[in-house]
Amino acid sequence: MKTDVPIFGVLTQPFTSNPESPNKFGAFDQVSGDPLKGTFIMMSHVKYLEAAGARIVPISYRLDKNGLVNLLSQVNGIYIPGDHPEILKNERYLNTVREILFWSQDHNTAGDHFPLIGVSYGYLAVMMQALKLENTVQSVAQEET
Repeated sequence: MKTDVPIFGVLTQPFTSNPESPNKFGAFDQVSGDPLKGTFIMMSHVKYLEAAGARIVPISYRLDKNGLVNLLSQVNGIYIPGDHPEILKNERYLNTVREILFWSQDHNTAGDHFPLIGVSYGYLAVMMQALKLENTVQSVAQEET
């Protein structure tokens, strides 16, 4: 069903500052039960998007890749908040941001408009993953001749 009201996913954040790192095989532990448990979204982000006319769907950073892609394919864009610097130490959170960045980039390159909005430390998380993705950071200083 088509709608003129945008449906935006909002990435959840971890409650605790306990770092989540992958095991020795590079995989994260499976989440049993509700993937939203132990995560949060500040209400100010929801109210901001709703004031702009969007409907909101929470997207847990703890989802596996298939669950994440399934939800991303059902929304019109994603909003990545970042309310504290500890999220930049959480490898699981950063891994999810990287997967979202890949997914968004693939769809935007193919001509499907999929906005990705990063705010505060969420923006820094996106930029950290973009720099890893491309490795094309270059100095903007002009060489003197």
